[in-house]
Order: sequence, then structure tokens, then C-alpha cells
Amino acid sequence: AGKDGYTPFGGGIAARTLFDVYLRPWREFARAGGRGVMAAHNMVDWVPMHANRPLLHDALRVRFGLGEGGYIGSDNTNVEGLADYFHGFAANTSDAAAMALAAGIDQDMPGGAFLSGLLPLVASGRVPMAHVDRACGNVLRRKFAARLFDEPPDATLARETDSARARALARQAAEEGSVLLINRNAALPLSASSA
Repeated sequence: AGKDGYTPFGGGIAARTLFDVYLRPWREFARAGGRGVMAAHNMVDWVPMHANRPLLHDALRVRFGLGEGGYIGSDNTNVEGLADYFHGFAANTSDAAAMALAAGIDQDMPGGAFLSGLLPLVASGRVPMAHVDRACGNVLRRKFAARLFDEPPDATLARETDSARARALARQAAEEGSVLLINRNAALPLSASSA
């Protein structure tokens, strides 16, 4: 982010610094068999990440090894943001959807640009059906791997946002998903009073 903490900073960065410092963890992630990533809410060399084919497709998918079957999701509303509030990079929402899909984005979250913009572009031939097939396949592979289609979903989870059960599930997710990178000042183990 820029100096104000929000305005996107997209200034140039040396390729060696980009690949050897900033992208190194993502290269190692892909090479270790990582299956999916979320595109960042930023720009590199003044190109918004959600339209950055050289980094999403050429580097992450091809050079680093995430592959065509690896999943790349969007940051919240950033595909639409290519056209409006964030970047003004695309002419309109349909253009933003086409750019993101071509760059390698598989899923537009929460979905506004892909839902409203892609069908006419595919019908006109501007967006290749192969891009849609890749994206749909990558999304569905992740869902099947997570066994989301094995049993009917528990509809109560969608309605419960502030119940004891929902809070317990949120706590479990936070505990299992937390990573301590540096144990400064002996932060761990937590004392019983801080837990």
C-alpha cells in the first residue's frame, strides 16, 4: 500500500529482487506441491496482480510449477476492482473479467465480474472456452478434494454466525491455522491467564 496505507503502490521493482526475495516463498510453495493461492491486493510494475499474466501464469503456474491444475483465487472484489474503485485498469467489468481469467485467476470472489461479464465474452469468442474450462476445473478439483460433494452440506452452519458452535469452530480454525514465525520475548508458551 502507499504511504496512506490504502492507495496501491505499484512502482517498479528489479526482477532479481522480485524473484529472489518477494516471490521465493511462492516458488518454494509451488515446488513443494502447493495446490492453490489467493492473488494479492497490489500491483507490480504498475500492473494489478489480478491482471498480471506474467506473474500469475508465466511465473507461478509455469516457471514455479503450480501448473494449469493449480488454483488461483481472487482477493475480495479485486476482479471488479480492476475496472472501478481500486485500479481503473480495465474499461469495464466485462473487460476486468476477461483480463483476470486470461491472467490466470480461476475464481472471482465473491463472483460479480465473472458472473456478469464472462458469458457474452465467451459467446463472442473474445474469451476462449479453454480459459473457462481451466478455471472451472481448478475450482471443482479443490471442492472435490475437500469432499464438499460427499454428503449434503450442514445448512445450519450457514445460519449460525454467533452461536457457541460457530464460535468453537472459529476458535478451532484460528488455533489450527496460526503460525508463529518468531518467538520474540518468549511469547510462547502462552500462560493460562492469556489463553
